[in-house]
Amino acid sequence: MTNWDLIPIVPYLLMTPVHGLFACVYAYSVKLAVDDETYRTFCKKQSESFDVLMKYCGYDPNEDGDSKSKE
Repeated sequence: MTNWDLIPIVPYLLMTPVHGLFACVYAYSVKLAVDDETYRTFCKKQSESFDVLMKYCGYDPNEDGDSKSKE
């Protein structure tokens, strides 16, 4: 594999920060548009959906030895 083989992925790597920026602008616009309680609910649901995505990809933060188990 040469360096020239990696050129097709460059546009995708450049788009990653752009998507992050749009996500931040979207979250801030939601914060400005709604009251504090609704914004907290929005953030909680976003966090839950991110946790589901991470578990689907094989990462479960509750599996490591550092986290406390719920008893």
